[in-house]
Amino acid sequence: MYPHLWIKLWGSSCPKVETLSPNKVKYLWKQALTPLRERLDADEFESWIKPLSPLSARSDILELAVPNRMFASWVEENYL
Repeated sequence: MYPHLWIKLWGSSCPKVETLSPNKVKYLWKQALTPLRERLDADEFESWIKPLSPLSARSDILELAVPNRMFASWVEENYL
């Protein structure tokens, strides 16, 4: 199994735990890719963002699969 990377999607003042369906998670990730593709250099997007894949989302956390731990560390240091 791939290492995971957690990304906070949005903030909320009241704690709400809601696990989204896999289809909704994929939809949200696809929506997030559009502005990322626009803001990043094409090579940077292809190298560091495209390999990420959504696993789950709950509350304000998006769990992404990454190819390896080094990849997760690099993405966390450079994009989060």
